[in-house]
Amino acid sequence: MPWSKEKIYQITAEELKDGLYVNLGIGMPTHVANYIPQGVNVIFQSENGMLGMGPFPYAGEEDPDLINAGKQTITAIPESSYFDSSFSFGMIKRFACRFNYFRCYASLTNRRSCQLDYSG
Repeated sequence: MPWSKEKIYQITAEELKDGLYVNLGIGMPTHVANYIPQGVNVIFQSENGMLGMGPFPYAGEEDPDLINAGKQTITAIPESSYFDSSFSFGMIKRFACRFNYFRCYASLTNRRSCQLDYSG
């Protein structure tokens, strides 16, 4: 029997470790943010220029000016910062290479176009 979307979100969320900076991409992966286990603190980044993206808002609490790269309304954590998209994509590439686990990070960010292995 295939997994439900919710099960996939949950399994993916369980792969995230405390302290990671994560870009989930757009579409289905954005729902992973709502399944982060308690006690795990990850910072989400959106390609359109936001670091510190919170979960989806509850009905009636949406802010139409606060959206992710997939044009979905989102919330912001208190420490959020905003920047242009070119800086945003630079962050994705720079962080991934500097922390030396690019393969893992690339799969979490869905940025396979510039994927490297551990030895370069």
